[in-house]
Amino acid sequence: MCFQYIPTISTPRSTIRRRRQRNTANLRLIPSSTNIPPSFSLGLWNCQSAVNKADFIPAFATHSNLNILALTETWIRPEDSATPAALSNNFSFSHTPRHTGRGGVTAPAKIHLVVIYRPPGQLGTFVEELDVLLSSFPEDGSPLVILGDFNIHLDKPNLGVIFDDQLSFKDHISKTARSCRFALHNIRKIRPFLTEHATQLLVQALVISRLDYCNALLAGLPSCAIKPLQMIQNAAARLVFNEPKRAHVTPLFISLHWLPLAARIKFKALTLAYGSSTSAAPAYFDSLLRVYTPTRSLRSANERRLVVPSQRGMKSLSRTFSFIVPGWWNDLPSSIRTTESLTSFKRQVKTHLFHEHLILH
Repeated sequence: MCFQYIPTISTPRSTIRRRRQRNTANLRLIPSSTNIPPSFSLGLWNCQSAVNKADFIPAFATHSNLNILALTETWIRPEDSATPAALSNNFSFSHTPRHTGRGGVTAPAKIHLVVIYRPPGQLGTFVEELDVLLSSFPEDGSPLVILGDFNIHLDKPNLGVIFDDQLSFKDHISKTARSCRFALHNIRKIRPFLTEHATQLLVQALVISRLDYCNALLAGLPSCAIKPLQMIQNAAARLVFNEPKRAHVTPLFISLHWLPLAARIKFKALTLAYGSSTSAAPAYFDSLLRVYTPTRSLRSANERRLVVPSQRGMKSLSRTFSFIVPGWWNDLPSSIRTTESLTSFKRQVKTHLFHEHLILH
């Protein structure tokens, strides 16, 4: 997408008690870039009605030495001329009202400046529409600044997964481990009345399924981050065989034919990579996983390899999905990568990971 490499700045909103009260703590100054001559100070404010703040907004911009102050949710109606006049005090004011309902954004600029407000709710086609909008700007070398309130809350669960601003999934891992411990606690109460097979079925349905849910998102995380989930799986294996808490788990995993957590994450990611290599994955995977196509006729052309992106000196890329998964995929034997059916691929990959993480470990 055209805005894939645009640097972004986001900060969480601090809360206030009164709904209509001004909260200047929600104003975040965006530092000016030294690569854009001349330098300027830029601010963004989701003001939630500029009508009742028309006198305060110019005063605040002047006090903060802002050259540009972009406003979202201004709630200025097209017939309202008093508010724009008040906001023009010592400033050049530009406003584009919404065609329906309240809202609108302001954007005075000599550069390409985009101010966007997205109402709360499902994303829908917002990303595609934003891509089209940014593609419409000419590539004339002029700076492009994007400001706005996108109402995308990473701290709220999304399909049961909790995202954080660092994508460490710390809260999600803690929540999953907590729910699994509760399930294990309840199963342990009735363990004396269950057979080994019945216990295994319960554990797989109530615990292992939670560990496997969306675990491809954990690909690239360090071992210390996923250790709480691995401890849950260890406790689950000991519960199935009614072993003490210090019993060695590798023989138990082999008996249950369970992959350890790191291998389960790798298994899920490689399954997604297989879909990309066979053009069976959703279209949005095309920007993450690309099939390697040599520029000339080589034997590797039929090995279904994936392109490993260059880090370009950025160590942080080494843990991203688009970097680590192609490396895992290319390390698989060629006979597994070229498997024709997904069922056969899953069976061979599980056997390969089973030997790699348990038998040979």
